[in-house]
Amino acid sequence: MRHLEDSPVEHSGELKMDRIYSLFLTFSILLSGAQSLHADVVLDNMDSLTNILFSVDGIHDVTRAQGFRLDDDTDFSSVTIVGRTTHSNQDFRVQLYSSSAGNPGSVLATLQGETSPQSWVEETYVAPSPVFLTANTEYFFVFSSIGLQSNYDVFGVTNTSEIGNGEINNYSHSMLGSNPNWGTINSVIGLRIRGTSVPEPASGIVVAALGTTTLLRRRRRA
Repeated sequence: MRHLEDSPVEHSGELKMDRIYSLFLTFSILLSGAQSLHADVVLDNMDSLTNILFSVDGIHDVTRAQGFRLDDDTDFSSVTIVGRTTHSNQDFRVQLYSSSAGNPGSVLATLQGETSPQSWVEETYVAPSPVFLTANTEYFFVFSSIGLQSNYDVFGVTNTSEIGNGEINNYSHSMLGSNPNWGTINSVIGLRIRGTSVPEPASGIVVAALGTTTLLRRRRRA
């Protein structure tokens, strides 16, 4: 009995389809990777910087915090502020906190950056690794001095409007000394927040491409 064989034209067509799907899958993965590597400014109120609102004496261990929310799931990477210390003791600290009952809760990351800013210039504080922030969830940047002889100032804003996808609270928090209770004050700290929105559409493209390639292979085997 003579066996029927696939024609060269059919093989050629299948190879072309394989190449198309392979290229599509590669492009989708590269697109997803490019989005995850590029950090953008996602929320910013620094354009309205006007005057020093905070001059905090570190002897009294005063801690300040500024809350915010983002509209999208985001891998946080850094925040830029303007501040200074009155001593070169390298003890100024910026941390990212979760929220608990509307106040700073637990430390999510201690950010890396200048620990003795001496002049009124922008300083950027970077997370050691990306921190995933859930959309529409409150988080805080917490500012403190861990030394006993250091004062620090953080630049504030009088205009509470911001640019980007989210909201910076139109008030800030303060905690004095060993008192564990946070209070609120009618002042806003200037922030420029950078991060990468989690690319759900791109992830969907990759999944779709993988599924299409799998179906193609199954059809060929059948």
